[in-house]
Amino acid sequence: MTSKSTFNSISQTLIDNWLDATSPIEDPETFCGTISEAMSLKMSLNFIDTRSDDPLDWYFRRIKPYGINSRILNLKKMFPDGPLRNLPDRTYLLDAVIPHYSRALSLRKPLIDLVLTKIAGINVGYDRLLIPQKTNDRAEWCVSFTEGRFLFKAPVDAKLDPVDEVIIQLLMEGETAREIAVELGLSQRTIEHRIDKMKIRYEARNVVHLTAKLFSIHMDRRMAEDRIIDAGQRED
Repeated sequence: MTSKSTFNSISQTLIDNWLDATSPIEDPETFCGTISEAMSLKMSLNFIDTRSDDPLDWYFRRIKPYGINSRILNLKKMFPDGPLRNLPDRTYLLDAVIPHYSRALSLRKPLIDLVLTKIAGINVGYDRLLIPQKTNDRAEWCVSFTEGRFLFKAPVDAKLDPVDEVIIQLLMEGETAREIAVELGLSQRTIEHRIDKMKIRYEARNVVHLTAKLFSIHMDRRMAEDRIIDAGQRED
């Protein structure tokens, strides 16, 4: 692997190592080998001891933490090594962590997913590979390899009129103010004026920052819709 290995290439290496390994794999750090040397600052490698019958007593430990310290969310401070029950965001654990680790342990095979969730009110998205111990008995540990995609805090007042909604959508698709103006049949100056007003309203430093903030609104809505659908399915 190169010094700039991707999430997919590292994941494939880990999965290949798992497939080629003789059961049982005793030591997770030996299994991971030199993977950490190829990881970028956006990646992390973690270990969870899953021997306890109560998932909240599973023990979390970092093998290699994220190398980026975000002002929005300090993951190292918020999720120190220790039992899962000691971690502060119980909702995150019960929604985005424990069920998925449990599934990997139950299926006895690696699982890859895209996690879209909230941690302490912050919208978070990351790619995740879960690798349970390879064994014929009950797995005693699980390794998670992740790469962060985004951390966004949604603006409190996030109401947009239909035109602004379309502008944001087209900005997210990479279109310029001029291209958006042609698309909507408005002047470029009108589009730029609307963008400037949104930047002031949401305290965004530039268009990229604005787009990131407003993307979190769409995340909030999507997650709320998913919760409604999930609740309806449970009632059925």
